[in-house]
Amino acid sequence: MANSGSMQNLSNSDPDNPAPPENKHTGPYRAFRTFAFLCGLAVALFLGGFLFFINEIPKTGTENLPRADGIVALTGAADRIEIAVGLLHAGKGQRLLISGVNTATTRNALGSSMPQFANLFACCIDLDYQALNTVGNANETRKWVEDQGFMSVIIVTSNYHMPRSLIEIERAMPNIMFIPYPVVTERVKIDQWWSNPGSLKLLASEYLKYLEAILRSNFHSAASTIMGTAY
Repeated sequence: MANSGSMQNLSNSDPDNPAPPENKHTGPYRAFRTFAFLCGLAVALFLGGFLFFINEIPKTGTENLPRADGIVALTGAADRIEIAVGLLHAGKGQRLLISGVNTATTRNALGSSMPQFANLFACCIDLDYQALNTVGNANETRKWVEDQGFMSVIIVTSNYHMPRSLIEIERAMPNIMFIPYPVVTERVKIDQWWSNPGSLKLLASEYLKYLEAILRSNFHSAASTIMGTAY
């Protein structure tokens, strides 16, 4: 009889409380939920970063701009160059570098487009034809700054381009003081980007390049630290 009772206990069969069926999809379902959560988190971080980036874009120009050793204008919009030349004329720097000039554009052509500043093009403005992108701007700016022996530089570029430009330039020259001078244009609607398809497309593209610049800067810093530790 004892053995019979033991066999009943081992069988674990209770008609009134049957054991729940095993869920064969528990593993794949959990994996899917984890994947969906990670995707949602990635999207949230991406969108949050985009909003942070938008908030970091200067909405107005720089007031009470201090004087610096030099001025650098990054090409991409005609008003950047004219504003930078105006700053040079106002005595905000000793020399001006226009970085990323199209190879078909000559010094005479630029001077002719701004005849009121013709004397500056003859004495105090340097043209860089090598830079093809913002990374190139940073590298050519570094060479120019080192050749001139400058320690402070005003950077002139569009407001939406300024965050990425500073990342690249400061990475190339960590010991130089850079003063941003953002050029604000009505063509890019920073405050109402969500309602302007052109502005949204431009800002989204710039945000992706901004993230790339951050990754490149962090990688460069990590590599420099590792190399410094190795030696």
